[in-house]
Amino acid sequence: MYKKLVPFIITLVVSSCTSLSNEGANVLLVDANIQLPKDCSFIKYIEGAAAQDDLSSSFELAKIRLRNNAGKESANYVVITKKSEVFFLGAGVIGGKAYRCGV
Repeated sequence: MYKKLVPFIITLVVSSCTSLSNEGANVLLVDANIQLPKDCSFIKYIEGAAAQDDLSSSFELAKIRLRNNAGKESANYVVITKKSEVFFLGAGVIGGKAYRCGV
């Protein structure tokens, strides 16, 4: 368990200041009940995580990281399938399926 937890904590501490990248700006986060365009292809599952003073800030920062991670994979849509809290860290984790859809 500690082997999985340590990289997560290091990521949160090292990257406490995050902004939306150029690639991330092109990624749209959508709920699972939204219909994607027909010409989409699945890339991979992606997550973003962040720890802040309050949980709502953690989730907002996690969304930015999720969009940046998806942009690095050339995705332009992420269907959110996971939203969870890590209580002892005060962190929010958001994950989803990344897709590349024609424009």
